[in-house]
Amino acid sequence: MPAGRTHLTARLFLPATTRVVLSFAHSAGGGRPDLWYAYAAPRLHRAGIGTLLLGLLTEEDAGGRRR
Repeated sequence: MPAGRTHLTARLFLPATTRVVLSFAHSAGGGRPDLWYAYAAPRLHRAGIGTLLLGLLTEEDAGGRRR
């Protein structure tokens, strides 16, 4: 996803019956989603809710940051 002079990682998932999309932003770096998202997303998808996961840090910004 373009963001000024850089690009951020984003993941969009739309179930066939999507009527609502929830967006989540995380700063885990490297496109690694938070554990909560990994737990919640499949349940939301089964309920017909789409999700957009947006990483707020580029690989450079993360600088090897670990959680």
